[in-house]
Amino acid sequence: GGKSSLRGWMFAAAFDRVIRDDVADASAGEEALQGVLSTRFFLAKDRWVGLYYVYRSQNHDDGKFLRVNVIDVATDLHFGAKGAGLRVQAEGVAIMGTTSLAPSPDYPEHDISQLAGAARISYDVGEAGLRFGLDLGWFSGDDALDDGTVHNFKADPNFQQGLVLFRRVLGWQTGRARLTASNPDVVGQPNDDLERLATGGSVTSALTVFPKLGIHLNDHIEVYGGALIAVATAQPTDPFHTRTIGGGEPRNFLGEVPADRMLGTELLVGARAVIPVRSLHSAVWFGLEVGQLVAGGALAGLDEAGPIQGGRLVLAFTPWKDETNKTDKTDKTDEEQR
Repeated sequence: GGKSSLRGWMFAAAFDRVIRDDVADASAGEEALQGVLSTRFFLAKDRWVGLYYVYRSQNHDDGKFLRVNVIDVATDLHFGAKGAGLRVQAEGVAIMGTTSLAPSPDYPEHDISQLAGAARISYDVGEAGLRFGLDLGWFSGDDALDDGTVHNFKADPNFQQGLVLFRRVLGWQTGRARLTASNPDVVGQPNDDLERLATGGSVTSALTVFPKLGIHLNDHIEVYGGALIAVATAQPTDPFHTRTIGGGEPRNFLGEVPADRMLGTELLVGARAVIPVRSLHSAVWFGLEVGQLVAGGALAGLDEAGPIQGGRLVLAFTPWKDETNKTDKTDKTDEEQR
């Protein structure tokens, strides 16, 4: 028989009742249902393009709601030998809908229009040698606090770029903003759901360019470094300072007028090592990263403190599959296999 016209295609569908995720908790009276459709087409075993669609309907016990359509297009293309060669990964997302979460007196409901895109281009010479990488990102922002639209896209917290800027500096500043926004000097009755102002360390409202270089010293040790350059897609706007000392003119989280949209440049260096424990069929992973942020004009006032440093140490245990003593039967003669 001939090849199927569906050869290379994969289809999936699902219906979920959300127990708990980043924006809903059933135990808190937040009922969320969503339908999912997805498809993926394989051009080869290591090259595919895909489409993912979600409709989410969420209701809270206080009458608030969320209705959104999410469309995600992604691709992963690899050219070269296994573990080496050129790899291009890209993803684009659009979220459209309506919500009454985080209402204001003038706008009890908001239209949602959020866009984001990310890409990673990497080239690896093999197990021992150089690895080049370039991460690109664009995430829509929103500097208008008192209109009827929500534009700022927050990436999943597990998607990270850099160590200091988004995870620490902006995570801390937006976390503080949700508290100062309820100051009685600004409003007699604070808006609801102000906790949604905080990014939680997510990458958001930024254009990012992140070139990286890694060196495999051997099969188990790698050192790497890079420079994250971030530009705001909307001026960082703090509700308290904008409405008090700013008189409606955008002010950042330190009460300063942003000089430009440059968030800053973060330099990052790190090292990773894996130690196999073959008797336990597992491995121990060590990781050390150090980052330094030079703040840009969008974070005016923060640059007076000079460069900001941060670091982290990672220790993890994972299963380990030893491939060193395996022999591929395809390399044996028919007599040896018998």
